[in-house]
Amino acid sequence: MKIEIFLSKKQEKKYSILKKLLSLPDYQLSQNELMNSLNMSYGTVTLLFTEINQDISSAKLEEDIQLVQGRNYGQKYYALEINRIVAIDHLLLYYLNESIPFLILKDTLLGNSGTIDDIVKKYYISKSTLRREVGAVNKQLAPYSVSISIQKKIALKGNEWALRLFASSFLAQSYGSKEWIFKFISLEDTQKYLSIVASQFIDTYDLKNDISALYLVAVSLFRIGLTNKEFTETKKELLYSEDTPDFKVFLDEGFKFLRSLKPQIGREELLFENQALFTLLLLNNNFPAIKKIPYFFYQDTIFQDDPLFKMNFYLITQFDVLLPEPLLIKEHINVSYQFSLIAYRHLLLNKVYPTNHISVLKKDQSDTEKVYKIVSNFVDNSERSLPTDQLEVLKLEYTQTLITYIDWVRYKPAINIYLVSDQSTEELNEEVLKTNPQFNFNINICKKMPDQLSLVVSDVASTENILDVPSSVPIFYWESLSSSNAGRFYEELSQISEEKCDW
Repeated sequence: MKIEIFLSKKQEKKYSILKKLLSLPDYQLSQNELMNSLNMSYGTVTLLFTEINQDISSAKLEEDIQLVQGRNYGQKYYALEINRIVAIDHLLLYYLNESIPFLILKDTLLGNSGTIDDIVKKYYISKSTLRREVGAVNKQLAPYSVSISIQKKIALKGNEWALRLFASSFLAQSYGSKEWIFKFISLEDTQKYLSIVASQFIDTYDLKNDISALYLVAVSLFRIGLTNKEFTETKKELLYSEDTPDFKVFLDEGFKFLRSLKPQIGREELLFENQALFTLLLLNNNFPAIKKIPYFFYQDTIFQDDPLFKMNFYLITQFDVLLPEPLLIKEHINVSYQFSLIAYRHLLLNKVYPTNHISVLKKDQSDTEKVYKIVSNFVDNSERSLPTDQLEVLKLEYTQTLITYIDWVRYKPAINIYLVSDQSTEELNEEVLKTNPQFNFNINICKKMPDQLSLVVSDVASTENILDVPSSVPIFYWESLSSSNAGRFYEELSQISEEKCDW
């Protein structure tokens, strides 16, 4: 989930300018490039520039961040001057707290919404505006199996598992560590609970420092006693379990801790809630580091017979066959585990739950589109029971997992680069490396011209007239260390890598 979907249209435009500049190595971009990349007019950009600095002042962040403009080679540019990078998050929260959709959803999550009349009075809006805003929010909530219901009292409806996962993500991304908004659940109590969590298969060492996990525990503690019986009486056989001494200790200590906080809640419900909380942490991927794949995913016929669990094995096998070298053991374990979580979410939520968001068309991730196409073909040929929108989510989840947990540079063809400079080859080398191409491409910067030359990078005009290289070898003219230059460089490397790739 991207929290900015709950901004108003104008706030979203402001934040898109900041986010665009923040994504660039030098935090600056020419005015024309900014207008083209965000599809904004000159008048809109100049107006928003003024308003963003006014917002920075209103949010009391002037010492931490400023949006400035200047000229470089006759071109106007915009740039961020940042003293504290977290200032961007504080500014985003400032915008969110001015957004009616965000405030309505926050109040509903925390049980502070009240009646329709209460809401329209609180936010000085009409009932028709309220219905329109709630309708827009519900469109954004649809993928998460959650919705706001407008009856006599405004309430949050949906699958309890999905509701808790969504609420924790929503609060972690908006408030994070900037402000703790629960009145009767302390941050210390959530940390105490997380320090109890233990497993033989999953690394829980840094769990109590995980913002998302802290909010998930807080949301779950808040909702104990508020859920319907269906949540605590069904799917008990799907709750995570392991027959190990440390997990049994956790179940006992976790139950005692919950009982000390919620003495009015019955024993059976608290036992369920304790095990459900561990399961939710698993579903939310708060245990990304694993010692080995939990045996839990293999011990029951429910998992063995599930179509997505079966599909996981065949998809991993397909990539093992396609790639020039087999996956490393660590890669195989991590991918298998993440695929198991995708299937596990589907079992508990009755749908493929979106947790990852990527662009499958980014030029600087040349493998992403290729991996997505392979995954897409595989899913289309293997899974016919899911609706079209669910299939698309499944493809993105699989693709993100494969992109994240496999070292794709290992499978990329070598790109041998020779540098030419009339000033300093060492300085040109430094500028090239500052764009971090080694994280996405298998590059070798050669001091002597290699036999298998892939690319010449030069800051000398008309290099082709002085350098004896085959016409098939491209020459990239390095202008300066700027975002536009880095973008052109990545496109060049992507094209070379794709032409040389053998899978």
